[in-house]
Amino acid sequence: MSILEGWPMADEQASAPFSWDEGSALVADLGRGEHALRRISDELDRRQWTQAKLLKAINEVVFEDGDQSKRHRDGDMHPSTLSRLLNDSPDQKRQLSIDQLLVIAKALEVPVGELLLPRGMRDRYEAWRLLKVAAELRARIAADEYELEKLTNRLATVARESDDFRADLSNTIAGFRKRDEEFLTKVWENDSEAMRQLGKEPPARQSVDDWAPSPWEQVCSLILTKAESDG
Repeated sequence: MSILEGWPMADEQASAPFSWDEGSALVADLGRGEHALRRISDELDRRQWTQAKLLKAINEVVFEDGDQSKRHRDGDMHPSTLSRLLNDSPDQKRQLSIDQLLVIAKALEVPVGELLLPRGMRDRYEAWRLLKVAAELRARIAADEYELEKLTNRLATVARESDDFRADLSNTIAGFRKRDEEFLTKVWENDSEAMRQLGKEPPARQSVDDWAPSPWEQVCSLILTKAESDG
């Protein structure tokens, strides 16, 4: 079975980093040597690198500090070799050696396995992982909304039967609105003073009615509304 078939229903945590095992599985299932040259060309286009710049990066990998008298790994290539690799028509493409592939990957700072995958495959895989995260978040939100509905319904029943509890809810709302009003007033006074020092008009004063209510205020208001509408 192709690894692609199980992406949306993968058992592993979707939020985990792209792992060696996942990358290896993709390469084993979908990797082809023929993809490497296309991916290298894509990477050059994305970075706006010339072949000359890639060769310079390759030489820095193959030769110590770019000094061609201090070779410390194989994989160097002549400019004409790189040109034929990247510019020949598909049916005339030369084959990259393992050493050449390794040094190009290191020069580009791209994992070798990713160069062996089809265009966009890593991005598609990551997109599926993020899609799973989004679906899981949506499911949790729906579950939380269901629990909130049950709790507020129970509290609305209490509020209908208890004048004291309704008063507690109203006082809680009033307390948070007073706190918000004091905060907005302080912000407005500070901003006004700063604008006056700059010789500018003070800003318009923001109303507490335009301020986002706190979660406590929202829940208390919801319970009172339910109690009144169901009463």
